[in-house]
Amino acid sequence: MHSCSSMYYVKKNEEYTKKMAQNIVKKEGNAFFLGQGISTGSYLWYYTDSTVVINRLVKGKITWTQEYPSTNREFNLKAFTADTIKALDADVSRRNHTVLDGDMIVFKIINQGNELEGCYLILVDKFINQNYDHPMNNELVRILKTIYR
Repeated sequence: MHSCSSMYYVKKNEEYTKKMAQNIVKKEGNAFFLGQGISTGSYLWYYTDSTVVINRLVKGKITWTQEYPSTNREFNLKAFTADTIKALDADVSRRNHTVLDGDMIVFKIINQGNELEGCYLILVDKFINQNYDHPMNNELVRILKTIYR
């Protein structure tokens, strides 16, 4: 059972994460976030031309930021289309890692003026122990392993 004040911070963090993600999408053209069930924390990351920037948010505030080289050259945000989103979903669904109640990865990418969105409900510990057919899913595994190391 969670107190009302805990639920307030869960909601506040979710609202702040979404608002920050929207601002990052406008500036960088992409944003990804991991929400963790009934948690007052989340992770938000985005890609620049040469780096991935990962933020940890707790109770609606950034508590740390890490920047890493973006080394996965197979992962190309500029090649994203609506068909890419379908392929990503199918790649995860084939491994039966989608759940109704778990962690949530949400992403938005702007490519050639089109805003593309995706959302997975997953169990992180199962998701990160797979190799996927699509390079983006393998990139998500790399980022999640960085977050959870």
